[in-house]
Amino acid sequence: MSFFTKRPRATEDHASTSDDPVRLQPTPSTSQLTADVPIPTTRPTSSGDEQVPLTAAGDEQVPVTTPTAGEQVPLTTADDERVPMTTPTAGEQVPLTTADDEQVPVTTAAQQVGDKQIPDNDVGKFQRSELCNDDKLKLMKNHFRPGNKFDFPVRQHKCKTLKFKLCWLDDFPWLVYSKVKNGGYCLPCVLFATKPEGRGCEFGVLIKKSFIDFRKALGKKDGILPNHETNAFHKLAVAAFAERKHVEENPAVRIDIQLEKLKQNRYSSNKAALGSIIECIIYLGRQGLAFRGHRDTSTADPDTNKGNLQELVQFRAKTDDILRSFIKSCPKNATYVSNTTQNEVLEILGDVIRESLTANITEERCPFFSIIADELTDDIANKHILSLCIRFLEYVDGKVSDIQEGLLDFSYTERGTAAHLVKMLRSKLVDCGLNHLNVHRQSYNTTSCMSSDNQGVQGIFRREVPRAVYTPCNSHKLNLVIASASKLPQIRNCVTAVNDAFLFFNLSHKRQGFFEKVMMILHTKEGQNLQRQKKLKGLCKTRWVERFEAFDNFIDMAPLFMTTCDIIVNPHLYGNDAEISALIEEKWSWDRETKTKAQGILANFREFETIVSLIVLRNVLAPLREITIKLQQRDLDVRTAYSLLSSVKEDVGRMRAEVDDRFDGWYVEIKKIAGQLEAEERTRRRAISNAFRATHPADDPKEYFKRAIVIPFIDDVNTQLADRFSDQSVSVVSGFMSLIPSVIAKMDVKEIPTVVDKLSDYEPDIDRLASLQTELEIWRGRWIDSENTPDSLLTSLKCCPKDLFPNLHTLLQLGCLIPVTSCEAERSFSAVRRIKTTLRSTMREERLSALVLLNTYRRVNINVEDIVKRFILEATQNLF
Repeated sequence: MSFFTKRPRATEDHASTSDDPVRLQPTPSTSQLTADVPIPTTRPTSSGDEQVPLTAAGDEQVPVTTPTAGEQVPLTTADDERVPMTTPTAGEQVPLTTADDEQVPVTTAAQQVGDKQIPDNDVGKFQRSELCNDDKLKLMKNHFRPGNKFDFPVRQHKCKTLKFKLCWLDDFPWLVYSKVKNGGYCLPCVLFATKPEGRGCEFGVLIKKSFIDFRKALGKKDGILPNHETNAFHKLAVAAFAERKHVEENPAVRIDIQLEKLKQNRYSSNKAALGSIIECIIYLGRQGLAFRGHRDTSTADPDTNKGNLQELVQFRAKTDDILRSFIKSCPKNATYVSNTTQNEVLEILGDVIRESLTANITEERCPFFSIIADELTDDIANKHILSLCIRFLEYVDGKVSDIQEGLLDFSYTERGTAAHLVKMLRSKLVDCGLNHLNVHRQSYNTTSCMSSDNQGVQGIFRREVPRAVYTPCNSHKLNLVIASASKLPQIRNCVTAVNDAFLFFNLSHKRQGFFEKVMMILHTKEGQNLQRQKKLKGLCKTRWVERFEAFDNFIDMAPLFMTTCDIIVNPHLYGNDAEISALIEEKWSWDRETKTKAQGILANFREFETIVSLIVLRNVLAPLREITIKLQQRDLDVRTAYSLLSSVKEDVGRMRAEVDDRFDGWYVEIKKIAGQLEAEERTRRRAISNAFRATHPADDPKEYFKRAIVIPFIDDVNTQLADRFSDQSVSVVSGFMSLIPSVIAKMDVKEIPTVVDKLSDYEPDIDRLASLQTELEIWRGRWIDSENTPDSLLTSLKCCPKDLFPNLHTLLQLGCLIPVTSCEAERSFSAVRRIKTTLRSTMREERLSALVLLNTYRRVNINVEDIVKRFILEATQNLF
């Protein structure tokens, strides 16, 4: 007995048109079945219940109903036995039975279509309306193309066998074969064809439907392929396909890439132009020059001066093609020279400079630092300005290089109370990324608002940060020494007379010009070269170094300005001098006030007492000149400062012990100058008792002036030095000075515990106080027999390895951070006065701070590219 197998229902992909009867071939396994048994086959239709005539072995058509999937269909064998059989579903394997009763599994057509044998790059797998760009690119680049040995499915048309021909793909390059649909498609039309205009016009074969009517493939009139090639939408689709393929093969011609490239080029050129503008801002800031003119907006007259910045940018654009192109093409609201852009760039520059300063204050290097602050009254803006400076250790390549002091920031203060100032200091430190708890020392002037332990800035701040010990400004203390000693009546009167003479000439260009002409005539007569200095120097209120120079300058020019005053008061006495008479005849027309002041100057400096006071003032204060200059150094450590102060105290004390011998030499010079100024050697009239005049008994003027002026002035200076620089003030830092090899090498080993006790307050800052004594003993032993021992805290720190002496290394760092003076804050005020003029009185706090930083730190390397990047990232508006 043999069996027949019912073929599964064909899928939609294998369906043909309703007017084409097709005789399907039997499956290959039927060749082994009984030959005289007809093989029932079905042709699938769209309806599951449609009757389809099947042709049996005797050419008789038998109407059969097409079974649905899963329906049991009876099959008849050769012996007329009916065997029930279920129609297989899609993808189900149907066993076929051979003559030897062997079952062979067969895969249905639907399973073959859904199998992995179907390529991914087949247009038949996609719905045209759902194609995305990636799918289109994949089909364009590598669509499925059958090979020469590909077995195309066969279709029967009456007595003809039809199938897709491989040569069509070569004759029509736009044609592709779909293995899924077993037909052809026009790939350009599927991907790029647009819907034709007209009512009821829709895409059909080759676009929405596969081409399977192979008998009508060619032909002059009804050939599907030639006729499709003549359609207008097909030609447009082929052109679009070629253009898209060219773009994909040459990405540089893509519009979006060209636009992006153009955008990048413009972005790069605008960045370069912005960098040039920032360089102009940096140049003006470092030079301390004003940026803006009277009117620098677009409404200003083009012929007027628009300010230094715009004029400098225009000047630079003459040699900078990129900047010149940017200026011509940029919109008016994006020129990047406005005051808003200036402020943003300056704030970034200020942040960069502050970051370069604070980069050395890290946990790996040295987390500690000291603060230096002072207050200034801005007369131009009528505001109080607080200057905050820091003292820190500078590291180069991981090693300590130097001690640095620098301005950190400025701040306008609403109130001048100590509590408000402390609040401002703490806020500024936090804004600059510093922890105020790591402040090791604080240094201010000695005014009560700053130095008071209870209500002063240092007292309030130290209650918050106990380790922040207050160190008063030694330069300010030294000025107080000189100011207090100058209260002696004779010295005070001499200083007043010097200042009056300076103001007499300095406040009038007419008097100064007359003074210079007289000076030229007198030097020509005496055959001397004209002096470089043509003006008298004033007495600076804060910088006593300037006072020393003023005294020297005044003594040198005394005969010249005295002659000038005499010519103003008594011109008739110079009638015999032709040159001076010619000068007088120029009709200077001196008023009564000028003559009265000139007469007063003559009277003051023809007093022998004034000349004595001037020479004594200069000679007694001479030992203070060196220390006054050195105290203004940024890298001065406390050991060097107190060594200089000790030397000054010794010099003044030695001067007091040798006053008799020294005054003899001074008196010779006094008499010489008195002769030049026509001053008579005499003393003032003495009274028995006078509260306002010295009444020292003496046999001659020399002895009188020694007792009345020289000795009291030297004693006052000596007393003030002893009071303000006492041993108690030195004991605060004596523990750190004992760490210096030149000091500890001379100490006895029994004195080391005393040094440890002095440094016990810094136990929280070091690793272990118990091991400090051992480190000091080893440190002392290393330098006992050494010839070149360091004599300062900085050089000691450089010679101290951190891994061998961790506690000592930390203490030396703290010692280097002890500020000596607050001169750095005074220097910042000088920069403020240079920058903030009356024409720049409305300057903002951030702008002022950035400009002062630029003007002060000229050696800080600023990378313009980094500034441009930060400006773009922090910009509040879209750039370029």
